[in-house]
Amino acid sequence: MVDGNSENNVFNGSRLFLVFVFVIVSTPALHAQQKKGSLEGTVIDKNTRQPLELVNVLIEGTTIGAASDSEGRYDIHNIPVGVYTVRFSIIGFKKRRFSNTQVRSGKNVLDAVLEDSSLQVPEVLVTPKSERYDASGISARLAKDMVASAPGSAQDIFWVVQTLPGITSDGDNSKLYVRGGSPDENLVLFDGATIGNPFHFDFMGGGFWSIFNSRLVDKVEFYGGGFPARYGDRISSVLVIENRTADFEKSKGEVSVSMSDAGGILETPLSFANGSALFAVRRSYLDLLLKYTDLAGQYDVLPYFFDINSKLDFNISQDHKLTISGLFSNERMYAYFDESPHYTGTFSWKSINAVATARLRSILSDFFLSDFILSWSAVDRSSRQPGDGIEDATDKGLSIKQDFATILPSLELHFGAWLAWEQQQVEINLPKETAINFDEMKLRGDGASFKPSLYVDGKWNISSSLLATMGVRYDYVAKSKENALAPRLNIAYAWNDHMSLSADYGWYYQSPKAYELAVNNNLRSKKAESYGLGIKHHISDEIVVSLEVYNKNLSQLITIDSLWNLSNDGIGYSRGAEFYIQLRSPSGFSGWLSYTYSVSKRKEGTNADLHYFDFDRPHLLSLVANYHFAEHWQAGARFRYGTGKPYTPVASAFYNPTVGHWFPIPSEHNSARFEDYSRLDVRITRHFQLEKFDMDVYLELLNSYNRKNPIHYMWNETYSDKDPVTAFPFLPVLGVSARF
Repeated sequence: MVDGNSENNVFNGSRLFLVFVFVIVSTPALHAQQKKGSLEGTVIDKNTRQPLELVNVLIEGTTIGAASDSEGRYDIHNIPVGVYTVRFSIIGFKKRRFSNTQVRSGKNVLDAVLEDSSLQVPEVLVTPKSERYDASGISARLAKDMVASAPGSAQDIFWVVQTLPGITSDGDNSKLYVRGGSPDENLVLFDGATIGNPFHFDFMGGGFWSIFNSRLVDKVEFYGGGFPARYGDRISSVLVIENRTADFEKSKGEVSVSMSDAGGILETPLSFANGSALFAVRRSYLDLLLKYTDLAGQYDVLPYFFDINSKLDFNISQDHKLTISGLFSNERMYAYFDESPHYTGTFSWKSINAVATARLRSILSDFFLSDFILSWSAVDRSSRQPGDGIEDATDKGLSIKQDFATILPSLELHFGAWLAWEQQQVEINLPKETAINFDEMKLRGDGASFKPSLYVDGKWNISSSLLATMGVRYDYVAKSKENALAPRLNIAYAWNDHMSLSADYGWYYQSPKAYELAVNNNLRSKKAESYGLGIKHHISDEIVVSLEVYNKNLSQLITIDSLWNLSNDGIGYSRGAEFYIQLRSPSGFSGWLSYTYSVSKRKEGTNADLHYFDFDRPHLLSLVANYHFAEHWQAGARFRYGTGKPYTPVASAFYNPTVGHWFPIPSEHNSARFEDYSRLDVRITRHFQLEKFDMDVYLELLNSYNRKNPIHYMWNETYSDKDPVTAFPFLPVLGVSARF
């Protein structure tokens, strides 16, 4: 018989034994959990020896990873000690794996050199980094080779961006109307410099091509809303474009010829200065084909443009890189019109656009970076139209930007300043009967503007499932003594491993143009108060679906009275929902579908009442598909559909016997719509890998079913009937690009 004490002793002994066994068994595990290391390093381009940003660094078999920063650096913390395979990947470069990588307690270093791939399936990334959710406000990052090979893009960056949700285009041109905004409400940054006029033939609602050479592009980022405070003086969107760095080790070149233009690129190392140089030219030659052939008499319009791009990069030291870049664009157009009684005579257009930028990027410490940009720009445009119409403008600008960035494991902080000076001289005289949509315009202004700005914004990893970007921007307009403070907030929450929620709220200001301040120096900046909610679902590694709703209230818009005085009496709003689905298949198929429903109204310009905005399109649908069906073959298609944009019809007309001419009496502004827009483009590309050079040959069928999409109406003499004016007919384009 065992007494109570014995039972207690047995129980206590058993308990001590179990505790002992537990300690013995769990100690190694606890010790292993406590032993963790970090992995860090730098990723560079094999050809240019330059750092690569946003490389996805993943420890295979885990969910642990990171993305490289603007200096190519990455840092992964809290990795359990062990042996792993580490994968480096980014679009446009060959993936690289490091097997048997030993992660020890403490800091471990692993650098990587990635090689540019000759042909990649183009795609758009919904998320800019390896995380499944992001709070930076970015909508998409375009792949390196995408613009040059996307179907229906005409090798134009803006035509590719148009297929993203929330973006309206004016039919067959490059202009972007983002969430109810106008083209001049989009901030376009090229190699760090602000580009005020990024279009060729930007007159009478035109802008059919952008001035950027897509074959030079290395980085394209687009913010469709909720952009951070370091970007300012615009209320709609931000488009960041950067040209690639030339090869630091060997000379390269490229020539390209299509049915519309020809171009060449030369890049070479500057070994004596530890640098490299890139130079590119591009010229349209449609005017030459028409001028010296029997077709000349069948065409009334002879367009011509010529572009020069240059970029010099110097590695001053390991921590300092200097970039000097330039862009020059020259264009002309001549036409004679005789089919419309109200638009008969000679039309001429000429424009010169020049930009020069110096940029110094420095690593001040392990966590402190500097980006200094000095840029100069000049635009000179002149147009003469039938009916004595005039559009003349000169615009000169000088800006200094300084951005400091602190990059820590859980915080990326930006703070800095912009100083911008602008001088403009504008004269516009468009009679009602020849103006687009009967928007008569008579303005003359000559003035200068000085605008300093300060900002701070930070991207904060609050927890493993919650990210936030918070910032504030201060802008001062010296001419009007205006102070504008713009707070902004973006939040993203990971609901689970596959689904995330996002929200954004912010104030955005855009200051009056210098010539407008010359007319009225009391004008205030127009303001947009914007907020949105979104949900994103990664159904798998191949399929991503997102839905976002937004609302934007506009105030202090500039209006014009009957005496052509300017004031801030305008208001407006834009609201809508955007749906997006993306597919990326390892079998070689990729594509996306976007649909937007929106309503946009404004009281602005010469119109006294709230009306549908000129580019309001309630329904927008874009479908893009690419298929890499063989080693050297790629096919793609792009389809776009949109509700017809508004226009102002004629209510009646009256005859003035003194001048012997009919004059229109417009109906309510934008009270009618054009026919719905649709267009299908198809492209097939064959890549040739030859001994000394690579070559791509492509055939593109633009507007393949020859849809007659009206962009304007020409009225008869009594304004009782009209004929549509269309842009692109069915157009086959054969092109060749060779790289050596």
